[in-house]
Amino acid sequence: MAKALLDSLGSKASMRADSVWPDLKTNLKNFPAGRLIAVMNQGYGRSLGVTCNFCHVPNHYDREDSTWKQVARDMSAMAARINQELLPAVPNLKGPNPVVNCTTCHRGQVKPATNLDEAGAK
Repeated sequence: MAKALLDSLGSKASMRADSVWPDLKTNLKNFPAGRLIAVMNQGYGRSLGVTCNFCHVPNHYDREDSTWKQVARDMSAMAARINQELLPAVPNLKGPNPVVNCTTCHRGQVKPATNLDEAGAK
């Protein structure tokens, strides 16, 4: 689905996403449209182990039928706050630019990991 949408963009792929989709409600609206699709597919889709139609109605991406769209927006805002405000305030944190993203907790599953399995236990 993501490839078909990307292919259908043609020259619009380099335009700002909010100029291609004026009703866009994401903090990624200033990204190029093609990059937005890649972020949605790789960043959200792979991180949660889902495809586009988990949150979107095919060919009707503006519809708000799925509550998962708003959950994704809220989780994205949470990760941004963690990355911009909370992680920089942790003293002695290793690395110059630590970040969290969807994969940090979800690990390819819709439900975030809340405990370690036997392989992860040490």
